[in-house]
Amino acid sequence: MRSIRLLPVVILTSLMLLGMKGFNLIAGPGNTVTGVDVAVAQEEPEAESTGDQISESAAALRAAAEAAQDAQDAQGVNVEDLQIETSRDALLDRLGERRVLMEEREQDLRVREQLLAAAERRLEERLAELEALEARVSAVADAEDERESQEIARLVQVYSAMRAKDAAAIFDLLDLPILVEVATAMNPRKMADILGEMTPESARRLTIALAGSPMQAPVETNSINNELPRIEGVPIQ
Repeated sequence: MRSIRLLPVVILTSLMLLGMKGFNLIAGPGNTVTGVDVAVAQEEPEAESTGDQISESAAALRAAAEAAQDAQDAQGVNVEDLQIETSRDALLDRLGERRVLMEEREQDLRVREQLLAAAERRLEERLAELEALEARVSAVADAEDERESQEIARLVQVYSAMRAKDAAAIFDLLDLPILVEVATAMNPRKMADILGEMTPESARRLTIALAGSPMQAPVETNSINNELPRIEGVPIQ
């Protein structure tokens, strides 16, 4: 019960103290109120300036953020464009190198074709020279053969007009190749008379040469043997 009686007293005392403090604040020395008013008056411009500064800072921050975002977007676009441009430049460089390589190969092929064409022309010229030389040699050989044939024909006429004994004396001294050509071209009957007048050794050599010479004309040997006169002591082969 005693605690219940003290509660109103405590409350009342507290209210009184609070009222006194409030009165002292309101009715006290002027400097107290004035100081508060001055502080409040000074704080109002500062608060306004601080608010302006905060607004300006916020606006600057927003502008900086927008500029940073724009720069980032522009940088992203520029990086993408730069990557595309770099890839395109690299592709163009590779294509240029490939083109240079192809041009070098084409030039090499042209040089090789020119060398082959020059070699082919030289070969054709050489073949033409060889053909011309062969033609000249053939012409010379034909002319020589013709001359020899004419010479042999002239000798045949000369020996055919001679007596057999005189012709045999010359035949004994002729070289065997010339003797074979003359004997082959002569009339078989006239040659038989001359052969009968030749020395046995010369007649034997000539007979063997006529039998194995590829230059002799196709003459039947039987008719020659039948027409040759029999010479005592000289076998006919």
